Amino acid sequence: MLSSFGLQGNYNYFLFKKLSLGILGGFQTETQQNFTMFKLGGILRYYFVDRDNVYVYLQNANNFSLDTNRFKSGNNLRLGLGLPIMKRELYSLTSNLFFEQNYFKLDNAKPLLGFSGERPRSLTVQSIGVSLGVKF
Repeated sequence: MLSSFGLQGNYNYFLFKKLSLGILGGFQTETQQNFTMFKLGGILRYYFVDRDNVYVYLQNANNFSLDTNRFKSGNNLRLGLGLPIMKRELYSLTSNLFFEQNYFKLDNAKPLLGFSGERPRSLTVQSIGVSLGVKF
């Protein structure tokens, strides 16, 4: 069932009381395709009530392959909903529900299925997921 896992962090700057813009970086692996990558991009968050409550977010990041024989580069797009689970004075734990799409450029990469005439060009992987986070 688990086809992807990763670790990412971000830093946000509030443009307005309920809207923030940030940068993100991280590491992700797609276990089914055996893709491993670093990601670097941006994130936009809108908080419905205030900075310590429910928010929606849109993130866009570039995927940088750690094995260019598998894939060259790509893009990660995620739309999610963040829900606080536990709030403390210095930090809070959040749960996120999200839809994610990864696009991988496979030009001149090793064929996925191993057929002699196979020339992979791209692969798009869509998924839904759940994540846990710590907010400081």
